[in-house]
Amino acid sequence: MYISEVSISNIRAIKFNKKKLFPHINIIYGKNGTGKTTILEGIYLLCSGKSFKTNNIENLTNKFLGEAGAKIKTNTGTEILIKIKEKKKQ
Repeated sequence: MYISEVSISNIRAIKFNKKKLFPHINIIYGKNGTGKTTILEGIYLLCSGKSFKTNNIENLTNKFLGEAGAKIKTNTGTEILIKIKEKKKQ
């Protein structure tokens, strides 16, 4: 089983980003501040329930856009979703 798709919304500077992933190796590249680490942080958040960069949930979300979240899909059709609303994870 592998992660086939990652969706991030309103986490840090990313308003919405959806990336398809492939088996084996994926390379995420881009200029500084474009959301590369945020994509990895979203995957980590879904797997562990916390951020690797901050303990404060307010620092993770974009305060001005309301509800935030992340979702991954696997090649077997399994979906994992986390929503952050009013400073609480669901």
